[in-house]
Amino acid sequence: MKIRAHLVLLVCAALLPALIFFAGLTAWFWAQQRAAFEARYLDRVRALSIAIDTEIHASMRVLNALTPAPELVLSGLEQSPAQLQQFSDRARRVLSSQPSWASFALTDPVGKNVLTLNNEDAVDVPIDEAMVGRVIAIRQPAMSGLLKGQTRKYAVQIAIPALRGSEITHVLIVSIHQKVWLDLLARFPVVPNATITLNDQEGLIIARTLDNERWMGKRSLPAFFNRTLEA
Repeated sequence: MKIRAHLVLLVCAALLPALIFFAGLTAWFWAQQRAAFEARYLDRVRALSIAIDTEIHASMRVLNALTPAPELVLSGLEQSPAQLQQFSDRARRVLSSQPSWASFALTDPVGKNVLTLNNEDAVDVPIDEAMVGRVIAIRQPAMSGLLKGQTRKYAVQIAIPALRGSEITHVLIVSIHQKVWLDLLARFPVVPNATITLNDQEGLIIARTLDNERWMGKRSLPAFFNRTLEA
């Protein structure tokens, strides 16, 4: 074997361990950076989840404070228009003080609409009857999925039961405009080229930080949504 070939083999033998070491070190650093990135991203998502829960529970607390007075319940809504007007005035003041609310509605114990009030930025979505039925059945608050109005406005509704003893006297419902959720997502900046998507219970996209107008109201891919549910 020629001397040149021997030299080439010696150089390769000397460099090969170093190359393997640097390749392993590079892979380790990449894994560490990816883990750190995922941790930061998950922290932001968890913070956003807490913010969404806070927004929902804040609306529920206001609705609980707005529960109709006992006189309105005892006298009967049809027989007491004055009491209903008094409650309507109070509800309108509360509605105007809640910028995230698009509208407010009150139903009777069987889900029949009694009162509807709209804010300036109202949405023409109907009351989610399935949600109201669920509230009446379980006597607990409930939240709708994404609802679409005739003018292509979207909203999500929150409903709570008004209880007197063990009996439901009313169901109070508030509609929250889709843009409220989009604004909430925008408060949590993400890394470049990353997207945060908020889905409802059925996988419909409520808000998305990238191309929101294009994707709003569409269904997320099953693979993505199923991974979200598993997480």
